[in-house]
Amino acid sequence: GKVDVDVQVESPVKNFREARFRGNVRATEIHATHPGLGVPLGIPNGEVQLSGTKATVRDLPVQLGADRVLITGELRDLFALLIPEQTPHFQGTLQGSRLNLPGLSPRPRPDPNLTYGKVAFAKVGDRPVGGGGFIAAAEALGLRRPENLPLGGSLDLALDTVLDNRGRMENLRAHVDFGPSFMEVTDASFKRFGGEIHTTLDLSLGSPEAAPFSFSLDVRDLDAGGFLSGATPLGEAVRGTLSMELDLIGTLDGFLLPDRPALVGSATFSLSDGGLNSTPLTQAISAILGMESLREPSIEDWTGSLVVEQGRILLADATIHGAPGNPEVGGRVGLNGELDLRSAFALPSH
Repeated sequence: GKVDVDVQVESPVKNFREARFRGNVRATEIHATHPGLGVPLGIPNGEVQLSGTKATVRDLPVQLGADRVLITGELRDLFALLIPEQTPHFQGTLQGSRLNLPGLSPRPRPDPNLTYGKVAFAKVGDRPVGGGGFIAAAEALGLRRPENLPLGGSLDLALDTVLDNRGRMENLRAHVDFGPSFMEVTDASFKRFGGEIHTTLDLSLGSPEAAPFSFSLDVRDLDAGGFLSGATPLGEAVRGTLSMELDLIGTLDGFLLPDRPALVGSATFSLSDGGLNSTPLTQAISAILGMESLREPSIEDWTGSLVVEQGRILLADATIHGAPGNPEVGGRVGLNGELDLRSAFALPSH
C-alpha cells in the first residue's frame, strides 16, 4: 500500500522524550498478512492525526477478509509504544455490520459440537469430552489464558452481527476496560437463541497458576435447547423457553477453564412451555410408575433456584407445573453426572 506522512516534530536536542508531534499520517490501499490471522488485514483509506504525544483516528476503516469495521479512538502516549516498561493506552470504539470470528483464526475449525461450555463442564465434572480429556479439547479450541495484555484502556463495541462456529449473535453491544493485569466486560448484551443475553465479566491476569474471576449472566426468553446445548451437556434433554440469572466466582487455569474447588455460584431460573426429552432417567421413572407420559414429560412452568459448589448443583425444592403428577423436585446434581434427587408426585389413584 501507500503511506503519506506530513508531520512536524519539536523537541529539545538532549531529551527526545519531550518531543511533540503535529500532523497526520495517511494510509491508502494497505494490505497486510500475518500468521496469527486467517484473513488479510487491509486499510483502504484512513488517517492518523498526531497532536502532542497523542494519536487519534476517526472512523478508520479496517478490512478483515470480507468484513469491515470502523475504529475511532485515541492513543494517549506515542512513546509508550517505544519504551518497554510502559503500557500504551487506547480509548475508543469499534463498530461494524458483521464480524466472522472463525474466519479470523488460522487454526483449522474444530468439531462444531465442541464448545467452551462443554469443555469447562468436562473439567469441573471430571468427565470426557470430544472423545478425550479436557486438556486435548482445550488445545483443539485454542484456549490459552494470556499472562498479561500488551495494551490498556477501554473499548466500546457495537457490532450488528457476530458469527461463531455455532451460529450468530445479533446487535452485540459491550464496554470493555483492560490493562496488563485485568479485563473487565460491563454492559455486554446481544440477541441469540430467540431471546436476549446480558453478561458481565471481571478477570484478573498475571498470576502464573490461577486467575480470579467473577461472571454474571442474565438471559431472557431463550430457546432452552439451543442455549444449553452450547453451554452444557443438557441441551439434548431440555426443551422450552428459558430465563435465568446466574452469578459465578472462582479461578481460571491456564486454559481459561474454571477450577472446581474454587467455583461457587447461585442462580434463579424459569422454564416454561417445554419439557424434558427422553433420557435414561425419564425412561426409568416412566417404567417404575407405569406412566408413558413421564418418558418425555411436558412442563408448563418450572421456577426455582440453585447453588453451585464443590462440583455440585444444589437444587432447591420446586414444583414442576404441568408435568404428570406436578412433581416437587429438589436435591443434588453432580457435574460429573451423579444424581441425588428427591421427586414427590401427586398421582391419581388408578
